[in-house]
Amino acid sequence: MHGGMHFEADVGLSLSSGRPIPMRMCRVEHYGKGAPPDTAQFTQSRPVPGITGAFMSLNRGWFEHLGGFTEDFIFGHYEDADLCLKSVERGVAPWIHDIRLWHLEGKGQRVNLLMKAARS
Repeated sequence: MHGGMHFEADVGLSLSSGRPIPMRMCRVEHYGKGAPPDTAQFTQSRPVPGITGAFMSLNRGWFEHLGGFTEDFIFGHYEDADLCLKSVERGVAPWIHDIRLWHLEGKGQRVNLLMKAARS
């Protein structure tokens, strides 16, 4: 699942005006999701449109230049994609490398929600 991310455009419905209005939305997809972990096409080092925040490493100066992680998202699932899109927009594509790690998916989610609730 962590072989890089790509983006797909969908059309969904917004009810913000009290009636359904079609709205374009960006959906994040993962290269190799569900593939065996040793599938060669997903383990090669390469540039990708986005990488998951499960293991993200970048120069602090570049992180700060990009404005860091956006805190506007309700759930902690899109800050990584947003940061990658900001980097691509400035001409630097993220790279994925074959580094083996364990990702305990969603384990930080409850803490993120509690912290956001405490700030509001």
